[in-house]
Amino acid sequence: MVLTPEGGSMKYLAVALAATALSGWQVSANEPLAALGRPINIDIARGGDSVTFPMTSPDATDRAGDFTLSGWVWPKDASAGDSSLVAVADQGTVQFALNLVKGRPTVIAGATRIAADATMPVGRWTHLAVRNNADGMVLYVNGRSAGRTRRLDGLAARGAMTVAPRRSGDQAFAGRMADLRLDRSAVPVASIASEAGRVPDADLVGFTTNSPTWPVQKKQQIGQETPQSADTLPKSGAPFSAPIAKPIPDLPVLASGADGRWTVNGWRLVATPDVRDPGAVLSRAGYDVSGWRVATVPGTVLTTLVDRGVYPDPAYGLNNMAIPEKLSRQAYWYRTQFRVPAGEAATNTFLTFKGINYAAEIWVNGRLVGDLKGAFVRGRFDISKVAPAGTVAAVAVKILPPPHPGIAQEESLKAGAGENGGMLVLDGPTFVAAEGWDWIPSIRDRNIGIWQPVLIEQVSAARIGDPQIVTTLPKSDNSVADVEIRVPVENLTDQPVETVVRASFDDVAVSRSVRLAPRQKIVVSFMPAEFPPLSVRNPKLWWPNGYGKPNLHDLRIETSIAGRRSDEHTTRFGIRQVTYDMSLMDDAGELRRVGIDLSRARSLGQHVVDGTHEGIRKVKGGWAASLAPGAITSPAVTRIDGEGELAPHLVIRVNGVRIAARGGNIGMDDFMKRIERDRLEPFFRLHRDGNMNIIRNWVGQNTEDVFFDLADEYGLMVLNDFWESTQDYNQQVDDVPLFMDNAQDVVARYRNHPSIVAWIGRNEGVPQPSLNVALQSLIEKEDGTRLYMGSSNNVNLAGSGPYDWREPETYFTEHAKGFAVELGTPSFPTLESWKRAIPKEDLWPISDAWAYHDWHQDRGGSVKTYMDAMRVRFGEPTSLEDFSGKAQLLQYDSYRAIFEGFNAVALENQQRTHAVDDAAGLAFQRMEHLQFGLRHAGLILRGPEGFRAGPRADEPAGSQNRGGQQHTRAAGRAEGSRADDQSRGPDRRGSLGSA
Repeated sequence: MVLTPEGGSMKYLAVALAATALSGWQVSANEPLAALGRPINIDIARGGDSVTFPMTSPDATDRAGDFTLSGWVWPKDASAGDSSLVAVADQGTVQFALNLVKGRPTVIAGATRIAADATMPVGRWTHLAVRNNADGMVLYVNGRSAGRTRRLDGLAARGAMTVAPRRSGDQAFAGRMADLRLDRSAVPVASIASEAGRVPDADLVGFTTNSPTWPVQKKQQIGQETPQSADTLPKSGAPFSAPIAKPIPDLPVLASGADGRWTVNGWRLVATPDVRDPGAVLSRAGYDVSGWRVATVPGTVLTTLVDRGVYPDPAYGLNNMAIPEKLSRQAYWYRTQFRVPAGEAATNTFLTFKGINYAAEIWVNGRLVGDLKGAFVRGRFDISKVAPAGTVAAVAVKILPPPHPGIAQEESLKAGAGENGGMLVLDGPTFVAAEGWDWIPSIRDRNIGIWQPVLIEQVSAARIGDPQIVTTLPKSDNSVADVEIRVPVENLTDQPVETVVRASFDDVAVSRSVRLAPRQKIVVSFMPAEFPPLSVRNPKLWWPNGYGKPNLHDLRIETSIAGRRSDEHTTRFGIRQVTYDMSLMDDAGELRRVGIDLSRARSLGQHVVDGTHEGIRKVKGGWAASLAPGAITSPAVTRIDGEGELAPHLVIRVNGVRIAARGGNIGMDDFMKRIERDRLEPFFRLHRDGNMNIIRNWVGQNTEDVFFDLADEYGLMVLNDFWESTQDYNQQVDDVPLFMDNAQDVVARYRNHPSIVAWIGRNEGVPQPSLNVALQSLIEKEDGTRLYMGSSNNVNLAGSGPYDWREPETYFTEHAKGFAVELGTPSFPTLESWKRAIPKEDLWPISDAWAYHDWHQDRGGSVKTYMDAMRVRFGEPTSLEDFSGKAQLLQYDSYRAIFEGFNAVALENQQRTHAVDDAAGLAFQRMEHLQFGLRHAGLILRGPEGFRAGPRADEPAGSQNRGGQQHTRAAGRAEGSRADDQSRGPDRRGSLGSA
């Protein structure tokens, strides 16, 4: 930036851009020290940020009349010929600046300036000094006077010096500065000449930078360190509810399914302290389990205990406190018994667990057949020898709790929200929120149990693994889709086999014969170049909600040997391609706005985005990942002219159309992992009907089949997190290999879902370097078509929050900065929902039961500003009914402002860049979706059920308008037509929709 006089005074608009200005991150390589008298050595990347150093003096009233600014400058290239090197300011007003103007060193002070006669050479060191005393202000170049002007009055005692100032639209300096210092005295001229004779040796200088890399974790908390004081525990005017047992479902022990698979039912449950026999005995046929409880599977231990009437519904009032913490500190046995089917392909029988938490030993007919660890990895166990087809299989599963369950936190008006998680984060991959968060109290069993279905799978010799379907759109009009199918096939025998692998969808069918050596695993590929039918003409595309229909296709894969079926697998996929617009640092330190086509990069075998700690760089306005070395020339990278800033951060394109992403976070679908489709589908439908098109799977707490199936069907894009949370606050996972085992299985299992548009390594921070690198490599290898982002905020995204009530106009002026992944305001549910959540004794005035259900008085989602605004705008609430009515009005204003603010910024970006399909305004609300979560509930405020406001446990699902969080409709819909035949989507101009 070149500073020029304006009306006799100069205002430097960006002086306050300090190196630590972003969300409290401390940048160790760039922490601002007091500028006075301290030498500064700095390497300046053009894409980096300005660096501001405070000027301090022991006497706050002191104003130094004499001063000297001196140092060495090394311009990287001639493009820095018009740029600002240093600006010295007092309360935002620049006192003087040292610039390059057409390559010439120039001092600007008020309406006067000093300019050297010669231009500064590129790629060489030049010594510059500005000396001010009673004789005037003099500019020195390489120790010689280059010009003089009148004396500057002096430097403020509490001013600031900014190195390499940045401002939108202006050229930025790139190069180095060495021994840059500001002294509160007029250094002797001889000393300046002497300094100019000592040229720096760059190899011996330790340079800081204006674009540091992402820092590693420095601190963490462990949650409740001791049980909280009794006087802070929540209190209620009502007793705990009586437990109510549910009817025991009448299910077959083996429920027949497709593809040679059966669902295993008939489970019983007992706590290990209540049974003495070991697994070898418990898993014998005929073992007496009549004293065990009928288990709810899928579900958690707590699900069973509530369903069987042992404990009351924990989502009502303070009932959760009637349930002991010991549930998370002891192991449990599950057991069932069935006759193994004797199908025609019954050469091999596998017992498959789609998800347990936290660890398990699997026993069958007296034999330990394997173990399993982590909540999100499948376990497949060959039981062919211990339970041959046609015989009885007795299965006993020992569920082990996580080793670090933490101490329960009980939210109350006095205790507040407590910490967000604690020790349980060490044990990821698991349900880390179950220890307690600011939107959910401690779940007593920490969600342990068999929480996903259990299957029997039978195949003969050639077994199918997890297929991968990659769809790309090679033509700009989307008239052709290339479908690539990759099928892992394994020979389960000790003999070579020849198998035919066949894949079919719609009216397309392809097949090929392959020969497998004994126990060999191969990947059979079907590519459009070899199989022309896989170039689908006029394809029915998958579109996000509001942009077209979310068309889905059923892919059937089968292997056969000598004409007989060996294995079959059916999966759904959508034909669509996701690309991204984002700002990335290049090899030269320039911030480039580029389009990224990762599917193209995958086909070329190229790595184009560097999201490692070293690749993430501090830039003006935040942080950005980098282009991999040489990637700027890749065909998978397209430069976007006219957009050189970090904002609008990430822009997602689906099928070439920029999407105005609007949606919310789901913290946990259900606090007892009751994940039946009919229970979860209403929340996805409400999300769609509210004109939303994206959901974030917050910290991966909803990683299950039905979640992604519903997102696919309702046209809801998914940002999918893994299982680590907040850097410099939460713990880091203790077992990286375990984490990666679970992550690898999740990617292979869910990569064909068109709804998933990005993988995120950590909530609010980047995973530790070893984990972050491993995740990036995994996504590139096992997926290759989607973006991996280490952090859910700040890196190519806006920061998180705010979550408390703010004046509506601030959503236009302060918070609409681009893609914001968490943003919201306190949200009170409907009166009917609240009355089903809270006993009548605790309904009014605001009580501990409110706090237990997330109406917090402190911290991130504090309701203080909300309550203050209600009093000012509508008056003091006099009853629950009065409060509820005023709350709805207040929330209407807030959420309307959030959407309209982002839409306004998007429109402004359209006008600025002339990009009529701009989707820069990306309001992404935060909604916890839990039955105990109310305050920053976003747009589908009721959402899928964690701790809910209703119904009671004895009410049938769907019998009432259940929920502690209401659904708030956003007015209007994105204008892309939803006509049934609109397979190619909206006009390329896209739409921002209305709010």
